Amino acid sequence: MLGITGLMSGADRPAERASALLSALPPGSYLPAERRHGHQRGTEPGGRGLPPAVGPDPPPAPPEEIASWLAGPDPVEPGVVATASGRPDPGDDATEAPDVSVAGAARKT
Repeated sequence: MLGITGLMSGADRPAERASALLSALPPGSYLPAERRHGHQRGTEPGGRGLPPAVGPDPPPAPPEEIASWLAGPDPVEPGVVATASGRPDPGDDATEAPDVSVAGAARKT
């Protein structure tokens, strides 16, 4: 699911598609969503980017937009946040990590 939402644009109706998927899942299921920033070809950490066959890069999506894709089920803490700072290990300085994506998850009740 993360690979799919990471490539969706607003024209792909991600909130509608996530809602349809969630309706088919049993209670207790988790639905993740993410959108990467700065993954334009060749700018991703390590020099990787999307292969040309994948198509154009989707525009960045703010955390509020990603959260709207997960509207309905219970959000999983810490909510939709930059992945570098979402769940840092004790003693890690998340500000040192590159901010390459935002992600979150919700649990169907």
